[in-house]
Amino acid sequence: MSSTQLLPRYHAVSSRLPRLPRELVHEVFNELWIQKILEILCNHDNPYLDECAATHIKIGKFLSKEKLPAIKEAFRLYLMIRGMHRNNPHPCIPILEKDVNFFVARNEKWRKDRPTDFVVEIKKAIVEELEAYRNFQEILYSVAKVPEGSQHPISLLEIEGEMVPPWPFEIGLPTSELADIFDVFDAAEIRLNTLKQNQLTRFADLLDQYPNYLHTCCEKDEGRRNQAHNVARLRLEAKRMPMRQIVYGKQFGARSIFSQKQFFLVPYNRVLRTFLKILQRFPPEKHRYPDLINIVLEGFARHHARTPDEAKGKAEILPKVLHTKYSLPEYQGRGGAFQPEFFLDEHYPTPRNLKRYKSIWPFSEGDFEWLVGFLLICDHMSAMQEPWTIGRPVAEYWKQHAGEAKG
Repeated sequence: MSSTQLLPRYHAVSSRLPRLPRELVHEVFNELWIQKILEILCNHDNPYLDECAATHIKIGKFLSKEKLPAIKEAFRLYLMIRGMHRNNPHPCIPILEKDVNFFVARNEKWRKDRPTDFVVEIKKAIVEELEAYRNFQEILYSVAKVPEGSQHPISLLEIEGEMVPPWPFEIGLPTSELADIFDVFDAAEIRLNTLKQNQLTRFADLLDQYPNYLHTCCEKDEGRRNQAHNVARLRLEAKRMPMRQIVYGKQFGARSIFSQKQFFLVPYNRVLRTFLKILQRFPPEKHRYPDLINIVLEGFARHHARTPDEAKGKAEILPKVLHTKYSLPEYQGRGGAFQPEFFLDEHYPTPRNLKRYKSIWPFSEGDFEWLVGFLLICDHMSAMQEPWTIGRPVAEYWKQHAGEAKG
């Protein structure tokens, strides 16, 4: 199905204005807000309309040939940022929602010494829009790629090991530098959303491939279940993820997934216990496992650091496996009631009660690598033909206690 490209706002008006004589265009402009005139000039970029605005007896004082290029440059940037507000993508600068007569009277009566500067007013609106990124700096900088040789003022400063961005941004910055700032933030958000989209797709693929080995961390019981609805949900969230969300600020995709403190997919305990029993009888020193075996065994202790605070030890990193010799020392109790099990966080995060910028971090790639390695070794064990007991191979023991990956 072909997509329909939406025409810019006021297309009907702007397509007819160039056919009119200059005097009639002046009359039309005389009835419009300055904001609407700028939207027409920027969206349609017609030299004749630019000339009509500059030669208007009143509007020309504010949109002269000398001033208009700078005004249009700033307003185009503002329109680009406003376009991310999905509920209202149109410009909204209250001071410009007036006709030219307001500004003429304003300058004559109240501001003779400081006439209205449209570039300054537009930059104020741009900086106000960029303010939405303030709380998301840490996560955006973690994925941002700054082009080599870039001279924009967003380059990070390292002060005593801390990354400190130059905020707040000043209205006096050139429009080109404000555009650079926005470009870096926007590119970082795109990279972040792409990364999270890929992670959601990988979650769906793993859960679809191993529905009898995996469950979500929100499912606390060990009962087997049909995971088709979770797979469908993950794929739906992955489709939605590319939409920019920070400037819009109303909704963030898959927050109920990314707000989880631990990795979203967890193997069943029966799979873990069968894995450990086979590993005990056939240790890596006596049996050739896939190369990821060491990464898997080392990763049993805890999850990988996900945020800078976790990497610096300022925030807790949750354990992964309890009651095994591979667990953290405080979780190594074994025997009796202490059966090996995967850690499940009892706390259910409520996304609406969480700060948005703290609940959208992507999961650690180290945890993905660990889970893929664990499942790869599970596949290996499920096919082992070494004898478990007389006439009974390891593969049969695995099938009886851990089950099949899918079926």
